[in-house]
Amino acid sequence: MDERKLLVIIGITGNQGGSVARTFLDDPKLRSKYRLRGISRNPSSSQSRELAAQGVGMVVADLHDPSSLLQAFKGAHAIFSVTDFWTPYLDKNNQAKAQEQGKHIGQLSYELEYEQGRNIVDAASKVPELERFVVSMVSSTKKSSNGRYDKIWHFDSKADMISYVKSTYPDLAKKMSELNMGVFFRAWRFAPVMAPRRMDGGVHVLTMPCNPNTPIPFVDPNNDTGPFVRALLTLEPGIQLYGATALMSWNTWLALWGRILDKKVKFEQVGVDFYEEELSKTFPQGFGTEIGEMFEFMGIYGYDGGDPACKRREELGIEIPGLSSVEEYIKNEDWSMLGV
Repeated sequence: MDERKLLVIIGITGNQGGSVARTFLDDPKLRSKYRLRGISRNPSSSQSRELAAQGVGMVVADLHDPSSLLQAFKGAHAIFSVTDFWTPYLDKNNQAKAQEQGKHIGQLSYELEYEQGRNIVDAASKVPELERFVVSMVSSTKKSSNGRYDKIWHFDSKADMISYVKSTYPDLAKKMSELNMGVFFRAWRFAPVMAPRRMDGGVHVLTMPCNPNTPIPFVDPNNDTGPFVRALLTLEPGIQLYGATALMSWNTWLALWGRILDKKVKFEQVGVDFYEEELSKTFPQGFGTEIGEMFEFMGIYGYDGGDPACKRREELGIEIPGLSSVEEYIKNEDWSMLGV
């Protein structure tokens, strides 16, 4: 009989869940302590088959199907939870449904991601063996800004899941650890306006609707999620860890980018309306406003909204080996789509 503890990983074939799986599979000490079960909607995919070949128990489950989660979580000692906002957001069927319901797609995607979160929480609360519940999350922009920013849907859907745990399942809340994930290294590939773009004269201009001097947490979810989760499982529950590979302002990041790539750079502060105009060319109307307001929010209130519960690893006095380097990322990334 396998006496190792069971860690169930949601989204194991994605960025964050995949990082957790690799961290635990590649460390002999962790492999001797934990066996892994991965949740996937498609266990026959090449990624799922590769994980199964490494000893991961792959199961089919849908975050919108509570009964499937109950089965997937059976016997779990630890669960890593991550939910998905952008896949529902970009789904044409959901966009049509939102229009039929008289809602913005952001609101519908909020409802769908929050539903995922509630289903995960409801199922996790029913696992008697559960010792640790680690949740990838972000802070509430609505709460932190006293309602000033109330339509940054992809933040509040995750933050409201945390509130749901604490208000509905106090016993589960005592087992919970929160991972407040920062700005993804490669987020600019999703929306290139978030990267330095070549302008006349060869200058690369970074346009952002925020204070360029406010420290921002940057993180590589493909690599860093696993080391963060590993660290949280060594700490007592109840901690919210700032998921930051590096904490630096946009001005600092831009100067580093320019120095490494030997490019002239300039920061240009723009309004949210600029982002809406740029991004509405390829995304649904309102997408640019949500992204623009997100950056505007973090420039005023900080990425974590000034929440004192969000702890930097330096505050906790811990080292987290294996994290990525911003410098190495910039050196090794393919920036050719920006004219570099």
